[in-house]
Amino acid sequence: MITEEEIAAVSLPADELIPDPETAKAFRVTLMTVFRWSKNPKMKAAGWPDAVQINGRNYRSRRALDAFKEGLFRQALKARGGAAAMAEKGASRD
Repeated sequence: MITEEEIAAVSLPADELIPDPETAKAFRVTLMTVFRWSKNPKMKAAGWPDAVQINGRNYRSRRALDAFKEGLFRQALKARGGAAAMAEKGASRD
């Protein structure tokens, strides 16, 4: 039988909830932009996390925000790599 201590040892640490004003600061956008991103299907598809409402205030999961940032970073690297590859092709034609 598994004890509670063993379950606690294996469980993931609790996720931290970040208030939307801090989220806006972290992404260097306004609170209105955070609100708009929450309503935008393209941002949802890109991984923008849903808000958790507590006492009328919106919070977002730190893990979900970090995953969103990582996804944006990967997209940027992919785009940069694609642009660099196209530039090399253009340079080799000259």
